Amino acid sequence: MDPIHFTSPARNKVGLSHIHTRED
Repeated sequence: MDPIHFTSPARNKVGLSHIHTRED
């Protein structure tokens, strides 16, 4: 949950990708 991941939309996409991997 680093602020750097939320700073860039691309990073946020990758960060959420791991969480939504099982859902998506």
